[in-house]
Amino acid sequence: MRVSQSEQIPLRRVKSWLNHPQSPKNPPSLHLLTAHHQIILLKLQQRQLTLAGRAKLRERVAVEHSLSHIGRWQGDQARYVGSRKNLFDLRRTAVVHNLHVLAKIFTHTTEHSATSS
Repeated sequence: MRVSQSEQIPLRRVKSWLNHPQSPKNPPSLHLLTAHHQIILLKLQQRQLTLAGRAKLRERVAVEHSLSHIGRWQGDQARYVGSRKNLFDLRRTAVVHNLHVLAKIFTHTTEHSATSS
């Protein structure tokens, strides 16, 4: 596979895209991939071709799913001023997520044992 060369887009055209009045029916979108992003996408596509690669990607999906829960709970903006407090908040949210996962496992296990008895 070959990484495509970047296309030169005139600056005035990009500015006109960005200044376009947004409408719900036709919102402007500008999606540019850098060569670095293309290389990562090519590597991910190549991993999909092997059994071991697909297994690794399944592990990655589980981690990203957990991170999306944490991101949804925390939101997009920092809650505190300073990195120490925000790191503490991130870790606190991760602990709460882990407790949710454990509670789900525990209730599933107890429900399963109650129905089999």
